Amino acid sequence: MHSSDSAHGPDPDPFGLHGLDVLLAGTVAMMTAWAEPCTRCAEPAQRVLLARRLVSNLFFLQQHPGLGPDVRGVLAEAQVRWQRLALQAADTASAAPPADAPTASTLPLH
Repeated sequence: MHSSDSAHGPDPDPFGLHGLDVLLAGTVAMMTAWAEPCTRCAEPAQRVLLARRLVSNLFFLQQHPGLGPDVRGVLAEAQVRWQRLALQAADTASAAPPADAPTASTLPLH
């Protein structure tokens, strides 16, 4: 049996992460994507979705029984901050023109 195989077949996670580890690693990865948006992920609507997912992940991390009360408190504060960022991102996205909207440089001059 391969080291990543379990009694129920291949482990779907090649890194061997489970439960809390997956949620925490994914949350940190999304925070990194937010801080350094890639060109294909920089659309305002995508940033709104990313921020909302972070708020959700932080909520679920707070509820995890494997974390102590101090960590849960830190996560609760982070969730409030990310909620504010999600609202700001939504305001920005609603004010931004659609990606396919014509700009002054693409409008005909006649």
